[in-house]
Amino acid sequence: MLKGTIFNQNPEAESEIIENFIYDKKASPSDYFGTSRDKNIVVILTESFEWFSFITDSEKYPNGINLSDETWEYLFPNLTKIYNESVKCTEFHSREKTDIAEILSIVGSYPTGSYVNYDFESNAFPQSVPSIYSELNSDAAVRYFHNGIGYFYNRENVMPSLGFDDFYDCVAMYNLDNPMPDHTAVGERNLDSEMFESCKDLMFPADERFCTYIATITMHGTYSERNNLKKWRDKLSSVYTPSDDESAQQLFYYTAAAMEFDHAIGIMLNDLKAKNILDDTTIIIYGDHNTYYHNLSNYVKDIEKYDTERNFPDLYRVPLMIYDTDIA
Repeated sequence: MLKGTIFNQNPEAESEIIENFIYDKKASPSDYFGTSRDKNIVVILTESFEWFSFITDSEKYPNGINLSDETWEYLFPNLTKIYNESVKCTEFHSREKTDIAEILSIVGSYPTGSYVNYDFESNAFPQSVPSIYSELNSDAAVRYFHNGIGYFYNRENVMPSLGFDDFYDCVAMYNLDNPMPDHTAVGERNLDSEMFESCKDLMFPADERFCTYIATITMHGTYSERNNLKKWRDKLSSVYTPSDDESAQQLFYYTAAAMEFDHAIGIMLNDLKAKNILDDTTIIIYGDHNTYYHNLSNYVKDIEKYDTERNFPDLYRVPLMIYDTDIA
């Protein structure tokens, strides 16, 4: 606490001050409390995910793509469904980069002055989501998936410590019976939809309970013309033509990457339905951070400076949606 922002002007703080701060407010259970009891859990860290990737809000996103609701649904049928039928946490903020945002969603807190992935890679984390889920469901499959390389952020070592029984990175996915294609060999990002297609029986097993964590990569910057996203660029071009402005072009490429993620969500929903387990599953989708590449988030939100003079909450407001068929 003394190293944090609350008491950074005080070299010492009385324990009463600290306890008053910690216990000043207590969260009360909401009407949704208990919805996920005895259910499967899917958490999807969505790389560089922003609300403006699939909705129009001219007040919040003055330089965003302005389309009708019907056109957005044509481009994003699955995210539109999730958006319309989920609990939307519209005041969720994240200004951390991927590794810290990921750990926060798994453990719930983060130390100051250290990096969990490197400084505590061998620690036990009994308070983590996968550890708690395993304790409550001893026979459940608790697995982690990322279609990037496992040694990046030292994930291959820290994720087992966090409580995941199985770890799948892109190398593991290249060697499955139904292998994921390797787009990194030609210098492009792997596709989220191909990860979901290759791993769906491991991600969403029909014969056992599961807690599945998925970290995507397709929407990671930089945003340019990628060959493996041509299908989505063509579909987007059929209803929208960006200006020649460089930022507008980058937003166009980013949106095409988001459409690819939407396709991945469709694969998941269809698979859960086909296995008759959609009603038994809670799905959490969140953005790890804003689209800081090319300062694209600044452009769309019309915020000139990144963070040099003051903190801009709007800059770091990103999606968090909780989908469950028991939630109206």
